[in-house]
Amino acid sequence: MSLLNIVNLSKKFSTINRQVTALSSITLAVEEKEFFVLLGPSGCGKSTLLNLIAGLEQPSGGEISLGATIFSSRAKRIHIAPRDRNIAMVFQNYALYPHMNVAENIEFPLKIRGISKDKRVAMVLEAAQMLELDKVLQAKPGELSGGQRQRVAIARAIVRKPSLFLLDEPLSNLDAKLRASTRNNLKLLQKRLGITTIYVTHDQVEAMTLGDRIALLNNGHIEQIGTPQELYNNPVNHFVATFIGSPPMNLFTLNVTFNNNQYGFIVNGTKIELPDSLVKQIKKTTQTILLGVRPENIEIKPEPSKDSIEVTVTGIERLGRETIIYAVCESVSVSLISSNLVPQIGEKVTIVLDLFKAHVFEKPKSDVN
Repeated sequence: MSLLNIVNLSKKFSTINRQVTALSSITLAVEEKEFFVLLGPSGCGKSTLLNLIAGLEQPSGGEISLGATIFSSRAKRIHIAPRDRNIAMVFQNYALYPHMNVAENIEFPLKIRGISKDKRVAMVLEAAQMLELDKVLQAKPGELSGGQRQRVAIARAIVRKPSLFLLDEPLSNLDAKLRASTRNNLKLLQKRLGITTIYVTHDQVEAMTLGDRIALLNNGHIEQIGTPQELYNNPVNHFVATFIGSPPMNLFTLNVTFNNNQYGFIVNGTKIELPDSLVKQIKKTTQTILLGVRPENIEIKPEPSKDSIEVTVTGIERLGRETIIYAVCESVSVSLISSNLVPQIGEKVTIVLDLFKAHVFEKPKSDVN
C-alpha cells in the first residue's frame, strides 16, 4: 500500500469576478521512502498541491490520506490541522528566525511540542551533524551563507522525524555550483534517513537528478507520472516531450502522405519514408502529425544523402565536449548536439533525423488549420 494517496483532488479559488481552478482531478500515490517530484511551469498548481498535502489549504473536492489516516476529505468533512499531520515543510525563502541562532532555529519545533531540554539538545546535535552545521550552531542566520541557511531549514524540518517531508523549490536561491552540490547532498540525506519526500520544482534538471518518480503538471492537471527515464524516453504527449530534456525535443508539423504502400513526408523538398515503428503510432485518419526528435538524434552529414535535409545554422553554444547547434528549416527551428562537426553561423548544412528514435504525437486540435 502506498504511503500517501491522493484521489480526485481539486482546488478552486474564488475572486471577486470569477472562480479559478488551480487543480483538477489530481490522483497519485507516493510510495514509502520515495523521493517524488512535482514538476511543471509556473502557475501549474504544484505549490498548491503541496500546500493541500501540508494542510495549509483545504481542497474543494477529493481526498488526501497518509497510510490509514485521512488528512482531508470534503465529502467526509475531514480536515486535520497542519500541526497534527507530522509533516515537515521547507519553503523557498527558508523562513528562519533572525533573532535565534542556528541551534535555536533547529530546536524550535521540538520546543513547541514540549520535548524535554535534554532530548532537544541531543536531537539538535544529531540533525546538525548530519548536515555539517555543528560548527555554526551559535551563529545567527544573517552570518550564514545561502547554502548554510538552506541546510538549517532542512535540519529544522528533519529534527522532528516526520512521516512526510515537503520541499517547495528550496534550492532556487542558490547559485548554480552550490545548487548542484546541494542537490546531491539532499538526495543522499533523503536515502540515508528514509523519509518519504515530495519536492516541488520548475527545473527539469532538478527533477531528473533528484526524483525516483516525477509527476509533470500543466494547467492544474497531471500530464504524466513516471521515472525520469520513462518521461524522457516515452513522453505521452508533445507537452511532456518538450518540457523534459535540454535542449528540448524538436517538433516538426508534418502532413503525412501515403504512396506505394509507404507512409512518408516531405521536408524542404526531401521526401522521407517513415519506419514501421512510427507508422504504428499514426492513426489512419490522421493527416497532420507532430514528429518529435531529440537533439542528440539529429546528425550533421558532411555530404547530402537520400534522407538528408538542408538547414541554415542560426546559433552555436559551445559546452566543452559538445556543442549545441541551432538551425532553421522552412521557418521551423531545429536544435541538435554535435561533438565533432561545428559549422559557422549562416552556413548551410545537411542533417539526418534518426527516425527509429523519433516520436509521433497528435497535433492539438486548436493548432490544426
